[in-house]
Amino acid sequence: MCNDYEQALHYYSTVPIYMLILDLNVPGGNSIKMLETFLYKQQQSRILVFSAYDEKVYALPCLKAGAKGYISKHSAQEEVLLAVKTVFNNEKYLSPQMRQVSIDKLLHQAEEMHDNPLENLSDREKEVLHYLVKGYGPADIGRQLNLHISTISTVKNRVFNKLGVNSIVSLIETMRVLQGTPPVAV
Repeated sequence: MCNDYEQALHYYSTVPIYMLILDLNVPGGNSIKMLETFLYKQQQSRILVFSAYDEKVYALPCLKAGAKGYISKHSAQEEVLLAVKTVFNNEKYLSPQMRQVSIDKLLHQAEEMHDNPLENLSDREKEVLHYLVKGYGPADIGRQLNLHISTISTVKNRVFNKLGVNSIVSLIETMRVLQGTPPVAV
């Protein structure tokens, strides 16, 4: 057990650690950024965040930063033990409440994706989409909208991401489907 971040980092840098139980509020630490530092030092290590910070705010960002699990200090002893065992076995752990929040979020995102994805585009993205479908290139679109070509390329990438396409051909086919026009046979 270490008393502060510097002591923990020194120890972690010199001794192979299979599993680290980390408090985000360790003196001298910098919250979630510590995860990246520890994982940079020992990529194979499993990190379980054990914190009093609000789970709904910190759990998913900690997992995205590389932690294998997040458990609240307010959890029952049995749940803490389950979290330790789960992370020790190289599996991800979230409390039942956070799993429910995550599932609800995924379902909500899935519902949004089944709605018309064009509704998720900004006005600028819709303008660029209009010209892309008409066959204009980024330089031509930039001239039409009085924007720099790099801006057009950025907006084009956002349109591709939001519509789940990776080429102009698939963009045109997706637009035909969304507009109810049958796809063109090749």
